[in-house]
Formats: sequence, C-alpha cells, structure tokens
Amino acid sequence: CYDVRFPELYRHLAYKGADILFIPAAFTAYTGKDHWQVLLQARAIENTCYVIAPAQTGQHYALRQTHGHAMII
Repeated sequence: CYDVRFPELYRHLAYKGADILFIPAAFTAYTGKDHWQVLLQARAIENTCYVIAPAQTGQHYALRQTHGHAMII
C-alpha cells in the first residue's frame, strides 16, 4: 500500500511501456478515506495510464477495518 505514495516506481513502469498500472492495497479506513482516490488519480495523471486498483475491505480480527473502494481510473 505504501508504495503508491512514491511516483518513481510507476513512472518507471510507464517508461517501460505500461499502459495499465495495477495497484492493489489494504488501506485502513482512517487513511484510506483521505488518501486512496487522490493517490490513484495522481499516478494515472502523471503517467497517462489507466489504473486498476483492487482494495481489501472489511473488519479484520476486530482490530482493523480496511477502506475498500476498489477503483478503475
């Protein structure tokens, strides 16, 4: 999840010819609501690529809740 914050990886993939970036994640509900969509849109715009982003959702062992909200951009 954390690597989506750093554009260099995705820039390299696009430079090598990627047209679609797959970015799976399990953001917590707390950070996901503020970061998930914004970061995905940034990676799509920066690289003029589509982004497919599956996302884990739900309550996990009553300790952590993930944000979900899978997206295609």
